[in-house]
Amino acid sequence: RANHSTNPMNKIRIVNDGALGPLVALLRSPDELVVEQAVMCMRNLSASPENRARIVAEGAMPRLTSLLRSPVDKIQEAAAGAIRNLSGENEDSVSGEGGIALLIALLRSPSESTQEQAASALWSMSTNERNQAKIVSEGGITPLKDCLRSPNKKVQEQCVGIIRNLSMNEANEIPMMEEGVLPPLIELLRSLNERIQEHACVGLRN
Repeated sequence: RANHSTNPMNKIRIVNDGALGPLVALLRSPDELVVEQAVMCMRNLSASPENRARIVAEGAMPRLTSLLRSPVDKIQEAAAGAIRNLSGENEDSVSGEGGIALLIALLRSPSESTQEQAASALWSMSTNERNQAKIVSEGGITPLKDCLRSPNKKVQEQCVGIIRNLSMNEANEIPMMEEGVLPPLIELLRSLNERIQEHACVGLRN
């Protein structure tokens, strides 16, 4: 059950006892309920740094990336959460599997939870200059701009954090201005959230 994998002591034991191979196989199940439970378990296990290299070595990344296309919100959300956890050490793998474009598409999800997980993964990946260029070339600026006005403060913070990272690359300045990022960025200076204010200030400064 996915609930066992939320226990910090169990996360490593589950992997050590040989669960990864079967879990990765279940990510390809024709039964969406099985896939949903397996990907939620994978998200929970990937929260442990000790498990991440082993999850990738088992070949989970391509399937997790493909699940971003699932029509089921909970599967999309959990897959994005797992990719967020794994992306720090595996940015090239996510990008190579087309994950950046799929994560950008999820910024338009009707589910705020899915938006939040996708934005969090993109924020982690946007510290890399190659990924910054890819986020722009894959059409990420417009949905990021729209998310700056999200009612969800976590989505706002993550997306303004991505804009902040993109603004560090001079090549992105003109595309961001052309897409109208400036007005919502200025609006966020009035946010009651100090982290959002900070990211907006730095984005404008750059």
